[in-house]
Amino acid sequence: MYNTFISVVSLIKPDPRLLEEFLRNSYRTLKENFAYHEIILVNNREKIDLNPILKRIEPEIMKDVTIVNLSRKIDRDNATIAGLDRANGDYTVILDISFAQKTRILTDLYEQTQKNVDIVYLKYKKRKISLKKKLFYKLFYFLMKRYSTVDIDPTMHSNRIISRRALNTVLLYRESWRYLKGLYSFVGYNSSSIEMEIPESTEEETFSDLVGSAMKAITSFTTLPNTILLWSVVLSISFSAVLLLNALSVKYLGTDVFGNAAESVPGWAYLVILLSIGFAFQTFILYLLSIYISSINHEIKRRPLYTIESISRF
Repeated sequence: MYNTFISVVSLIKPDPRLLEEFLRNSYRTLKENFAYHEIILVNNREKIDLNPILKRIEPEIMKDVTIVNLSRKIDRDNATIAGLDRANGDYTVILDISFAQKTRILTDLYEQTQKNVDIVYLKYKKRKISLKKKLFYKLFYFLMKRYSTVDIDPTMHSNRIISRRALNTVLLYRESWRYLKGLYSFVGYNSSSIEMEIPESTEEETFSDLVGSAMKAITSFTTLPNTILLWSVVLSISFSAVLLLNALSVKYLGTDVFGNAAESVPGWAYLVILLSIGFAFQTFILYLLSIYISSINHEIKRRPLYTIESISRF
């Protein structure tokens, strides 16, 4: 038995049998291996009547359970933060309730932290996803590796254990536009992983959800947007230079830049030059504005990450 306080944070799913099994098995594992524990369930406006389920659970289990009921449905990462904000443990485990039959992983995760690491995440042994998602992941992680200083394991799962000091650091970042996998890597604490077969039921994100998460990660942790606009500036200036040379060549040499004979139209060269310079200047201004807006975006995020309808203790 470890003389440690463990918090378990999970998002409720609309499956009463799974929730019952998860609570009983988690309690058994925690009771057998840790001196102190708590289970925090976040109800992200799931369509499920919890009362009949909770009445069937033994009071001995329920005394260590807290349910956070959110007032509106929000994205998974911010819903998870609602649970993490209330975790009191020396270590906090984020665990999908689909691991109801694999709650021994709680002990495995903790034992891995004793090797001088603060964050231990689960990683896929083999990931069964569609070809479309597989290609999307390859593109996404290529962009993250190329344009970001954050090192994210492509096989990383959202489930993990995190030490108190690392969790406190993660909770300092209150951005509404949140990508937790990136934040875990961004804080910089020692990390390791455990490879295992992960239930397919944890893969609930639709393709549109993946695109949304990717946009959060790219705008929060990479320089890709600024890089794209910078290349737009370079290409527009190059294009303007070619048009300028072409106009001058036609006017004074009678040939275009490709060597073809061309006849100058009065005022045409002046118009092309003016439009080219104006286009390049506008693109450059857009690039400067993107940097400015990006800085403002990082400074003014003051909306609450979530709103709570009620908190239930038993």
